[in-house]
Amino acid sequence: PFRHKQPDPCRTMLRRHWLLCCSLALTSQDVCGGRAISAKRSAELRDFVAECFIVVLNEYRDREDPGDDGLEGLEVALCHDRAPSVRHLDEWLVPLSPICELLASWRARGLKVQDVEDAQECKVFLSRGSELAGVLADEGVELQPLHEALSAVMGSSGCCLGVVTEGVAGELEKLLDFERPLELRDDPSGLWQCLEWSFWGGNDQGSPYEGGLRAFLWQVSLRQEEYHSYSVFEMLTVQFAYLPLCIHRTKAYAQKAALDSEHFGQSYMNCAPTHLSYAIDHFFVAGASDRAQETWVLMKSHRWQPVDWQSIHNTAIGYLPGIAHWPWWQAHPAVKPYIDFLERHFDLIAKERPALDWHANLQKDAFPATSNDKSWHKIEFWQDGALTDECDWTPLTCDALSTLGWGVAGDIVTRKLAWSIVEPGTRFAGHSGQSRRINIQVCVHGCEGAELHIDGTVVQYERGRAIAWQDGWRHEVRNRGMQPRWVFIISIPHPEHQLAWEASGAQWPDTLQRLNGKWRLAGPYDRV
Repeated sequence: PFRHKQPDPCRTMLRRHWLLCCSLALTSQDVCGGRAISAKRSAELRDFVAECFIVVLNEYRDREDPGDDGLEGLEVALCHDRAPSVRHLDEWLVPLSPICELLASWRARGLKVQDVEDAQECKVFLSRGSELAGVLADEGVELQPLHEALSAVMGSSGCCLGVVTEGVAGELEKLLDFERPLELRDDPSGLWQCLEWSFWGGNDQGSPYEGGLRAFLWQVSLRQEEYHSYSVFEMLTVQFAYLPLCIHRTKAYAQKAALDSEHFGQSYMNCAPTHLSYAIDHFFVAGASDRAQETWVLMKSHRWQPVDWQSIHNTAIGYLPGIAHWPWWQAHPAVKPYIDFLERHFDLIAKERPALDWHANLQKDAFPATSNDKSWHKIEFWQDGALTDECDWTPLTCDALSTLGWGVAGDIVTRKLAWSIVEPGTRFAGHSGQSRRINIQVCVHGCEGAELHIDGTVVQYERGRAIAWQDGWRHEVRNRGMQPRWVFIISIPHPEHQLAWEASGAQWPDTLQRLNGKWRLAGPYDRV
């Protein structure tokens, strides 16, 4: 179902002017974004996903050995170097003994894990392996490498290939059936645990599925510009986010992130919160808001709570519950000076903007992971603690920016000084950013017909008027006008994060402690 599409000038024209086309009923629903995916297309995508899983498992089977040391390494780690840090030792020993017996038997018979196909042995290995994975998910960061090794060996085994080949199509039909309410699947054969490693990715460099099937399916949707397919693919994300491997990765991340700010910023290591955030964003983009709502209800009712989001519109990456979460920030005393700066220098910024009309970045995607149809561009003036060479294009603007007094020490989050450009007749898909960052922007060109969607509200851009909003709230821009929308954006650390960081002497654990103690200025400043 995903054959390569040749560029179609007519399709490109329709996409650029989707508002006109929709009003005249001249274009397809996937351009107008008017309805969820059809049952027929959903079935095609289910078959595609099932085929992908089988292809990946066959690739694993063709390798010399899975993981770092394969069966031998797993046997040593599980059966000879038993970790004394296991908290639930009785639960650990019950599945461990039969697994160790099987591993020793396979080694004595000279078998590789890919070659194991005996039905009875596979039944014991997969059931006990799934049970052991559940025990490991309750442990800390020390046992995460052991869990990764177990998951790699299970996912690469001939046992898993047999179970998946036989049962994956039926399980996917149940999971991805839009007529059913959302519910997590549990298969006693161990099928879902078999698929964890291939879905999230591991040691698969050089494969087309490097980074896991999850990343591959995401790229498929982007390459084909078929965003309705998110409504199928992201159901898998929700399912796998609540399985043992992702749970353990999330807990291990939390332990490390509490001690080190750099690790806190590695959001992809924070398995469940990060990918559930993307899933909810993508459900909304796909027009499957009911699935987004169901995912939200599931998260709030599940016994395991990986993140304390308070609003379905604020599923931020790198969420910090201790700071203020308001959509609008332009009245905050730490943000207002930037509002004044942009409005005070508006005429200067606007005068130099046309010099960038032929900049090479206008042929590039700003963030290819969000959209790659050349509808959203950026030109950045701040990187690695200094103004960039882009200042050669607009020297007077950069002279003004230099008066902000920024330096390397202030980059406690990714700060920005940049142009953000959205082409006419397009939208960039709704997405959630960082709760630790505030975006301040002023519209300079193409403001008429351009609007910002955030927290269930729609704000019309006004030329010369600056606004500020928290990056973690899901935001989307639609440009219904006939000109590219140009806004100049300044991104700064969340004021409470900045205060706590400075008060702690740049010590991350103390910063978190202060934030969790409600380190807050007067407020709220939550009016548009």
